[in-house]
Amino acid sequence: MAPDEHGDPLTSDAFYHELAERYDADVAAERRPYLDAVDALVCRGRAAPRRMLDIGCGPGVRGAGLARRLGAGELWLADSSAGMVRTAKRGVPWARVVRADLADAEQCGERLPGGFDLITCLGNVLGHMPEKARVAALRTVGALLAPGGSAVLDLNNRYNAAQYGVGAVAANMAKDLLGLGGGDYVTRRRVRGRVIATPVHLTTPREARRLMARGGRTVRRTWFVHYARGCPARGPLSGQIVMEVV
Repeated sequence: MAPDEHGDPLTSDAFYHELAERYDADVAAERRPYLDAVDALVCRGRAAPRRMLDIGCGPGVRGAGLARRLGAGELWLADSSAGMVRTAKRGVPWARVVRADLADAEQCGERLPGGFDLITCLGNVLGHMPEKARVAALRTVGALLAPGGSAVLDLNNRYNAAQYGVGAVAANMAKDLLGLGGGDYVTRRRVRGRVIATPVHLTTPREARRLMARGGRTVRRTWFVHYARGCPARGPLSGQIVMEVV
């Protein structure tokens, strides 16, 4: 049973299971300019990948669109939510769809072949994992990449004043300066008349760089993208974080 406004948050898997059937219509549609801008960055100057993996694929539509646009030879879709995997199998029957937890290296090694020229991990996927799982997930990404391959991921930026407001960002910065910790929130959605919730982490550019290093990844490029308009942001105070890593 999903919680109401006063219930406990769901796990990320359970939360997205509830959203699976209408994710593209109700969630992705709200951020279409941003999603399109990030997808353009993924594709910019990139040769057709022989094998591509979209992690946290949701219904699979976005990963399928990127694969078609890039001319990918083979597309794999992976998600830890049973509902999302079921929806992706139905919606993208030509892709190879698996249920896998990116933080579980052994499971991913059994269910995914590796040798991916491109891995995408979009929609703040890492922000829906506990801290230790984020590091493990990045190490798994490295193990799955082909030589010369790269991964593109995005992270919600708690210093993004253009999206969250100057007051909220100032409070976040003060907490960080005082060592009080920050970045952990609860996000809520109304689904079929009920409000469901799940924990989510918003990072900072500095924290993101440290996370990549802890996960064994080297940052090749960093962009900031305006969350509402989808245009390039002037800097870390006005956009979400998009990174290409190897």
